[in-house]
Amino acid sequence: MPSSPRSYLVVFITCAVLLNCQSLLSQKRYKNTFGLGFSAAYNFQTESFGAGLRASVPMGKSFSLVPQATYFFAFNPVHELHGQVNLHYHPFRLGRFMPYLIAGASVNQWFSYAASPYPQARALNFLAELGAGISFRKRSVAFFVEHRYNPIWQEGTIHLGALFYSRNGKFGGRRKPNACPAYL
Repeated sequence: MPSSPRSYLVVFITCAVLLNCQSLLSQKRYKNTFGLGFSAAYNFQTESFGAGLRASVPMGKSFSLVPQATYFFAFNPVHELHGQVNLHYHPFRLGRFMPYLIAGASVNQWFSYAASPYPQARALNFLAELGAGISFRKRSVAFFVEHRYNPIWQEGTIHLGALFYSRNGKFGGRRKPNACPAYL
């Protein structure tokens, strides 16, 4: 896990953003669309596996803000931690499927940068990300697959995961079939 003060700062900022997203649940019109989830990641260029946590915060009808953290494990050729903020644009839905475009930024704490043959390698890097994805939603769970490209390091990463959406400000539980709408 993190070993330097900068990496703890990246983890702290990412966790603070993820936790503070819950405050958006107080906005009534977005009450049923806030999501928390996880993902598995694979970077094709570095041949590295990782795991991530994310939130999905609605920013209007077609946009969502997605803060996330992705950790690429120490057994990989590249050991790193990313703190990311992405904007997802959802142009349309196809039944339960929703394609989306991704644009965002990432702060990368690269733990194994000293072993890199690249002269521009540093412990802390700021990166851009572009990509696309598609999600399949069933009730309050959305499964997704997305591909992101980092033009600075020319790396492609695929993410597979699930988002769990809140219902009336709470996660989980089932709606009662004959419940009064005033109490939903």
